[in-house]
Amino acid sequence: MTSNDKKLILLRHAKSSWDYPLLPDFARPLQEKGIQRMASVGVFLQKKQIIPQQIISSYAVRAYQTAVIAAAALKYSPENITIASDLYFQGSHSILQYLKQQSDQQQVIMLVGHNPDFSDLAELLLRKNIEMPTAGVLLLEWKHVSWQNFDQDLPKNALSFFKNDLKNIY
Repeated sequence: MTSNDKKLILLRHAKSSWDYPLLPDFARPLQEKGIQRMASVGVFLQKKQIIPQQIISSYAVRAYQTAVIAAAALKYSPENITIASDLYFQGSHSILQYLKQQSDQQQVIMLVGHNPDFSDLAELLLRKNIEMPTAGVLLLEWKHVSWQNFDQDLPKNALSFFKNDLKNIY
């Protein structure tokens, strides 16, 4: 991977709990099923050996918990997870603009967030309909780009890991 190659890992948060109806949406935690599902996501990420240089999470509790579980699987220090309000229901274009502001020294970035924004962002980047399930991972790779212009071309490689099913999108 050269310095002008970029990898983006989109990780939709794992299954969240609705057991606390008085909690505001951003405060809902993961349910046990979501935590368990992240174990298989962690194994997938380890096998692919794609270690993000930066993990950026929505500030919602369920997204941050998902990011911490992913970080542990990748031996990435949870203290280094960046919290970004741009990833909490601000729309796919806001996320795209946020990514374009990232340093090109960061070749591999993982975003942890929500639908519909992540499915919409995937559709923008892949120019095809993608519906990201909870704990779904989309791995996109571009060659010879910067974060400022990475979205101008289709990714050279695209893999999805949805519900324990690995697929090449291209």
